[in-house]
This record gives sequence, structure tokens and C-alpha cells, in this order.
Amino acid sequence: MPEKIKKKLIYGLVVVFVAVTAFGTSFFYKSISEEQILDTTTKTLYTIGKDQENRILEFYDNVLYNLNLIAQGYSISGMKCDDVNRIIEYINFKNRDIFMDIFVIDKEFNLIYGNNYGQENFHNNECIKHALGGDLIFGEILKIKNSIYTDVAIPVYRDEEVIGTIYAKVDLTYLNDIMANSKLIGEDAESFMLDSEGIFVTESRFIPNAVGKQSANIGKIKSSIDYSNKLPYKNYRDEEVYGIYFTIPYNKLTLVLEYNNLNMNEKNKEQIEKIGELAALAEVLVLAISKVVYEKLYKNEE
Repeated sequence: MPEKIKKKLIYGLVVVFVAVTAFGTSFFYKSISEEQILDTTTKTLYTIGKDQENRILEFYDNVLYNLNLIAQGYSISGMKCDDVNRIIEYINFKNRDIFMDIFVIDKEFNLIYGNNYGQENFHNNECIKHALGGDLIFGEILKIKNSIYTDVAIPVYRDEEVIGTIYAKVDLTYLNDIMANSKLIGEDAESFMLDSEGIFVTESRFIPNAVGKQSANIGKIKSSIDYSNKLPYKNYRDEEVYGIYFTIPYNKLTLVLEYNNLNMNEKNKEQIEKIGELAALAEVLVLAISKVVYEKLYKNEE
């Protein structure tokens, strides 16, 4: 093979190799970029969700701790109200944003402490009946005007026998404050809590007055995320989102965090544009180097 043709062939192969490498590298980094953005987003959702889950559990644990403190007092006193009044008054004062009402009821359903202004029939209350049977349960979540609350009753034991119950109505409005943490992710993210039927227990970031009215397909959310939290699904607003959820044992609640897929695509678009600019720059460099090499080859031949 003549030396001139050989040099041109080598030069051509070098140009093709450099060009293919430049394009291949750009596509490689594009795919890596998409994976990194998705991976970072899902990890952020999990981190913020875990923090919210812990704060929710701390809230419920604090409720039970205070009610158990009262129960211990009545257990020691044998359901004598006067000896424990000051404990209840202190707990009510310290947790005035949590407890709407606290009642003490003996095993005959007699009201030992509290003001039953609403003339509630304690005999028909499922929480109270379960507590007198030795079980602790939270009742249904209810909404009164702009407040959401639940009720709970814990048994009072003396000598391993149930002698009464501490029954309380608990304000759950604080849960909305916990959900506000989702704003750390961005404008297109939100977190909310659903009951076992998929009804909103906390407010939606996008739909006003969602509590007790708005619903989401909780079965679809869980099955989609369980299959893969890196695949989008349609949410209650019929928008594609990535999500993660946590099961809260109290009140059979589910904490859901979602991030809008459209926003994710915008991030990908920005990354792709940057990669495209780098690829274009690489091509210019390849052409410039090729020109210099080409000219040197011909000069040597002369």
C-alpha cells in the first residue's frame, strides 16, 4: 500500500475513532445523568419521609405516654379522682394543643373525671369498650370545622384487673405542620396522610380543604411503589409522579410523599442541554485537531 494512502487511512480511522468516542461519551453521561437525578430524588423523598414518620410516631407516643401517666395515678389510687386531678390539669396545660378532652371512666361506665357537655354515650364508644376489655385502640378520624381529631382509650389496671379507662380526644392538626417539610424538595413535591380508605387526613398542597373530602387510590399508590419507586404513576390529580410511602400503625394511616415527573423531566432536559453543549465542543475540537493533523500529513509528503 502506498505511503500516502496509508497515512490517509490512518488519519481517517483516527478521526472516526475520536468522533465515535465523543458521541458515545455524551450519550453515556446522558444516561448516567438521568439515573443520578432519579436516584437522588427518590433518596431525598425517603430521607424527608423517614423524618416525618419519626415525628408522627413521636407525636402519638407522647399522647400515649401522658395518658399512661394518668392511668398509673388512678391505678395507685384505686380510681379516686381527687388524688390525680393535679396530674390531669398539668398534662392538659402542657399539651393544650393536643388534648381536646380527657375523661376518666370506671368499669361501670361512670364518669369519674371530665365534663361531658356533649352528653356522649360512653356505652356505645368502641374505644372505651375495647379499653375496658384490656385493649388499646385509636378510633376513627373525624373533622369538626377546620380541625381533625381522633379518640383513644387506654385501660387502667390494678392487681392485673381492669378497673377503668382513660379516654381522650386528640387534636391531629399538628400533623399538617409535619407535612410542611415536603416543601424542602421543591414546588412540585408534597407529602400527605391518608386513612385506610384513602381519604385525606392532612391537607393537600394543591387542593384546598382536602381533609375528609379528597381521596386517593391508596391501593394503586402502594402497589405502584412496591413494584418500583423509580417508575412514575398517576396520582390523585391525574399527574405522573414518583412516590414513596410509610405505614403508620396508629389510626391505620399511610404517609405518602410524591414528586412530579414533569419537574423531573425539566431537570433531565437541562442536563441533556449541558451534555449537548459539551458534545458539540468535543466535535469542534475533533475537527480542529483533524485539520492540523491533515495539514501536517500533506506538508510531510511535500
